[in-house]
Amino acid sequence: MSGAVGHVAIQLSEAVFISHLSVDYAAPRLLSEEEIMTAPQNMSLWVLLPSSDIEQEPNFQMRPVKGFEFKADQDTDFPPGSQFVHALEFQYDIRKPPTRQIFPFQFRMLSPSRTVIVEIKSNEGGAITCLYWLGIHGAKAGRISSAP
Repeated sequence: MSGAVGHVAIQLSEAVFISHLSVDYAAPRLLSEEEIMTAPQNMSLWVLLPSSDIEQEPNFQMRPVKGFEFKADQDTDFPPGSQFVHALEFQYDIRKPPTRQIFPFQFRMLSPSRTVIVEIKSNEGGAITCLYWLGIHGAKAGRISSAP
């Protein structure tokens, strides 16, 4: 994406009690300094919850769906009253092994979700930001979630 700030929305194939996120990038020894500068750094994870489930997550920062820009061709037909819940603030460090870094939640999500937004707040200093690999992890709705 252009610049050091932006976001990507991810829709999972089914609802999940999300428990952690992982980020991976190419090994720095394989990259030029210019390529390293495109790695994401400071990020947030937002989880979409329908209005009926928001009461279960009362201590979280919320952002309405319209608080994020979506491309005109994207299907953004979210249930009325849905909001994104701020679930995780984290920092990816491309220079810290291993390249795949795992960021567990410090709490348990009480409601499952299919839609998340990964918000990139900064990168390593490049004019563009590259996301190589993101993993959203958790337990399928209807199953008991365990700690990562």
